[in-house]
Amino acid sequence: MKYSLNFLKRFVEINDYKDLFEKLTNVGFNLESYEVLDDDVIFDLEVTSNRPDVLSHFGIAREVSAIYGIEIKNEKVEEIPVLYNTGLFKIEIEDFNLCPRYSALYVENIKVAQSPIWLKKLIEAVGFRPINNIVDISNYVLASLGHPTHPFDFDTISDKTIIVRASKKGEKLKTLDGVLRTMEGGEILISDPRKPIGLAGIMGGEETEVKSSTKRVLFESAFFSPVSIRKTSKKLGIQTEASIRFGRGADIENTILALMAIAYFIKELGCGTLPNFILDVYPEKLVLSEIIFSIEKLNYFFGFKFEEDWVKKTLNSLGFKIKDKGKDWIISPPSYRGDVKEDVDIYEEVGRVYGYDKLPQKLPSFEFGRGWELDEIALTKKAQDLLSHFGLNETISYIFSKEEEVSNFDFFEKRKPAKLRNPLNLEEPFLRTSLIPGLLRTFKNNLSKNIRDVDIFEIGNVYYIENNLYREEEHCGILVSGKRGFGENSNWDFYYLKGIAESFIRGMGKKDYKFKFENLRGFYENGCSLIEIEKRNVGLLGEVKIEAPFPVWVFEISLIPFKESFKETPKFKPISNFPPIEIDMTIGHPIDFYFEKIISIIEEQKLPNLVSINFKDRFIKESKIFTTITLKFQSFERSLTQEEINKIREDLANYLLKNFPIKF
Repeated sequence: MKYSLNFLKRFVEINDYKDLFEKLTNVGFNLESYEVLDDDVIFDLEVTSNRPDVLSHFGIAREVSAIYGIEIKNEKVEEIPVLYNTGLFKIEIEDFNLCPRYSALYVENIKVAQSPIWLKKLIEAVGFRPINNIVDISNYVLASLGHPTHPFDFDTISDKTIIVRASKKGEKLKTLDGVLRTMEGGEILISDPRKPIGLAGIMGGEETEVKSSTKRVLFESAFFSPVSIRKTSKKLGIQTEASIRFGRGADIENTILALMAIAYFIKELGCGTLPNFILDVYPEKLVLSEIIFSIEKLNYFFGFKFEEDWVKKTLNSLGFKIKDKGKDWIISPPSYRGDVKEDVDIYEEVGRVYGYDKLPQKLPSFEFGRGWELDEIALTKKAQDLLSHFGLNETISYIFSKEEEVSNFDFFEKRKPAKLRNPLNLEEPFLRTSLIPGLLRTFKNNLSKNIRDVDIFEIGNVYYIENNLYREEEHCGILVSGKRGFGENSNWDFYYLKGIAESFIRGMGKKDYKFKFENLRGFYENGCSLIEIEKRNVGLLGEVKIEAPFPVWVFEISLIPFKESFKETPKFKPISNFPPIEIDMTIGHPIDFYFEKIISIIEEQKLPNLVSINFKDRFIKESKIFTTITLKFQSFERSLTQEEINKIREDLANYLLKNFPIKF
């Protein structure tokens, strides 16, 4: 935004412009450039989108007044009574959401001429091209007070009626720049009963332009919906000084002040006769908000004690109204500060004007020990730590899925996928119901770059519909393929991944779980196992049916079962002082007699001093599977003898031969 030092001096006394630039930068308005002329200094400030109130010289003067603690001079205005109806002309607003307020000033006996030199110089300094005294006055008020106004040739307005309405699709308007614009529908138009005469808040129409022959003028000063102005400006590819201000949010309480300023300069320059009223259509007046403010909380917030009188003076300079209620103040932000909504916003105003560089530097306090965190975050972190510990690499996938990714796989629970009404990509209309398709995409991407050895995991939400309600649930997924580590013959297989799955489940606090083989779509036959915890299917592990140089193994599990168990402190047992005895048993059994069942049968026998049962090897002979297991026995009271262990083994073998289709 471009400013003139001479223009600014109409409101505040400035002696050292370089000091001014430094202080404006400190309060949030960065100096982008400046140019020293013979009789003026032109400077450009960066103004953030939430501060439309400083897109004017008076707005910057308000900041300067607060910074230096000096008086500010108001813009010169002609006090004119405000009416809400008149027989001279009419204003009709069809949609008050698009235009909550519309004010107008009628001027007759217009004398269109060149502006005086002082006026030309002021508006030229900030980027406006002098046109004639009527238009130049409107542009001066825009640069001065920041509120856009627009003059219409009154005699070109049909039926002396202004209508503010939304455009219809296909309507045309030739704007002041000579371009014939076609409306898409919904843009705010200024029209009369017969035709559009202006693009509201952006640019007037060519037909109602003030010309040398103009005798009567109607000055418009209104407030238009910022959202609508921004959309229209973008759709039509047109940006003006007015659209910049209306698009950010002009001051709805400034419409009358802007017209009174215009009235003053019309009278001062002797270029028209003023009526005894301003017409104002403003059905729902703005009610200023009230914020409870505590000076004690302000001091605590910054760790610094401010002087109360200085705080009051500063806030008053910025336009804030203060009611002192003793310990607390009731503060009303001005209408042009819509960005101030809470007490912390007022703290920021005090802090920036005082100078953040002057406030004491203080490190935040902290305590040693385990910090507080949400359970759901801690659960995710625990899962990430475990999987990283296993040597896996974390990846992140998109949550959108193709139709075939949803239909080509069976997961551990049948769930209805959630379909998007307006997907970003038409080929991906579903939210994912599983992490496996995303992991497979990552695997294929690696494969396309000739990376065959993959060991990745992902933790994220899956989405589904249950009882006509949308649900989301956090899952953990793993995909491994190719070589495991750096060994020559250490390929990933079912058992290695099953070991990781079991370690993960135990690490998350669950001890009772089961694996059971299941033929699922998308996996090789007899190549998939469901995982059951507390009699509910919560995950799966298996080999995906996919073309690849090596088998591709996946594991997926819901994290819901671990919400209560993952924080449990591990319980340690003492180590026995007596040596263990290990014996091997090779058991022949049918294909459908699973290893899990063998373990379960042995555990049910509650063999004395049995510490663990571990898988060792297996081979197939005569259509039977022979599985070798290792039984480990150990006592905490004495040394066991080989004879008693052999007896236990013999009794167990007899029991298995007698009750199950087993051979040795």
